[in-house]
Amino acid sequence: MSVSGFLEFLLENRRYSEYIAHIQRIQGKDALLSPSPAVLPARVKDWLEKEKITLYSHQAEAIEAIAAGEDVILCTPTASGKTLSFLLPFLTIRQEVRDATALAIYPAKALTRDQQKTMQDLEKATGMPIQPAIYDGDTPQHDRPLIRSEAGLILTNPYEIHQILPWHRQWSSFFSRLRYIILDEAHQYRGVFGSSMSVLIRRLLRICDHYGSSPQFFLSSATLANPADFARNLTGREMTIIDRSGAPTGDRFFILYNPYQEMVQPRSVYSESAEILSLLVEAGLQSLCFTGSRRMTELVSVWAKNHLYKKSPDKVNSIAAYRAGYLPKERQEL
Repeated sequence: MSVSGFLEFLLENRRYSEYIAHIQRIQGKDALLSPSPAVLPARVKDWLEKEKITLYSHQAEAIEAIAAGEDVILCTPTASGKTLSFLLPFLTIRQEVRDATALAIYPAKALTRDQQKTMQDLEKATGMPIQPAIYDGDTPQHDRPLIRSEAGLILTNPYEIHQILPWHRQWSSFFSRLRYIILDEAHQYRGVFGSSMSVLIRRLLRICDHYGSSPQFFLSSATLANPADFARNLTGREMTIIDRSGAPTGDRFFILYNPYQEMVQPRSVYSESAEILSLLVEAGLQSLCFTGSRRMTELVSVWAKNHLYKKSPDKVNSIAAYRAGYLPKERQEL
């Protein structure tokens, strides 16, 4: 079932329609595509052609800017292909300098797992070495020396960077070959966290300078009101701003659902959320439900499964709680 089909179901069913206070629709737009930049290696172009991938305009613009030696901040919506925008330049530089390295910093550990899988898939598909590796608090001690010496692109987080900088001599080889610093989800570096991150970046750049490297920055972010000032404050560098997305967007619907309607029977916010979540899963629509506490996360998950069991018992395991307090292996499995 499509999102619009699910909305029609809610509106046609009095059980739910009476609680809908307002619906807002934002019209989607078509993709704005661009030919592959001339700077890309032939093997990358062949792979793009084989996979029938045409770059979005903002991807091509970012690739060309990075190839020109510019520091870049890419401000486009989620799922607009920002990862490919920095991976293809890295593949390009690795064709010229085989031992070049890159450091990708994510604000949370959970983000690195999916990114590593994306990089490994691209490496396998193109036959070009990326050598991605995760280096964080969950990395076994016996794996760390090999990662420091062999990895081409290390995925980590600010907390781990803070831990490794005092031990920079162990990283001398990696830092001396560092060509790119990637800050994904950069918009999260605000307030006290952002101030701490800006100091951390300056410490990192001093270490790079000590080992003779001057890496470029690539920042990816959601839409920002003042990307130039933000990037300058965070990194101390002037950035090339790319904020016109060429990615397509579907229609988006905002539904204000009020279970406390005075004219009908008031209902619990959480019980209603669980029921609607079960309907979404039953309809095959991937969904997220946010709650206010760990306990309520588990309860909504159980209630939604109970609703789903009555209609589609085969889909019960499609619902899972995700909260703080899980072991690393459990987080990764989820």
